[in-house]
Amino acid sequence: MNQIIIIKSNGEVVEKQFMNIREDTLHKICGISDKSNIIPICSFEGSNINIIHLFGIMHGETDAINELILPVPISDGTYYGPILVISTRPSSIDKYDRFNIDYDLINNYTISEWEKDYEKIINTDINQDTSDDI
Repeated sequence: MNQIIIIKSNGEVVEKQFMNIREDTLHKICGISDKSNIIPICSFEGSNINIIHLFGIMHGETDAINELILPVPISDGTYYGPILVISTRPSSIDKYDRFNIDYDLINNYTISEWEKDYEKIINTDINQDTSDDI
């Protein structure tokens, strides 16, 4: 069993446990029938060097708009229904490649970890140049 975070449309954050989480089962976790509607939103380094992956739905009814606010350039779109938050251990795959996730490396992820990671991305100047070049 793997524990993930689901952010409901109303902004409520819940922990859920699932077995056999794979790319082709994410739509079932969201409660929709068409797996092509689930897309990767972003991936970023979270606490304890884990990689945090967000998945969402790009199309839906106005009353299903998810209230989660993500800073640009992490996301500049509107998402509908639940947003899935999955934590993985780093792998040899490019750790920020949201399209190549190793589902065998999923970690259990808690609400308190999500709150810390969310605060980190909200309070970080993502556009800040962190290079050492002068």
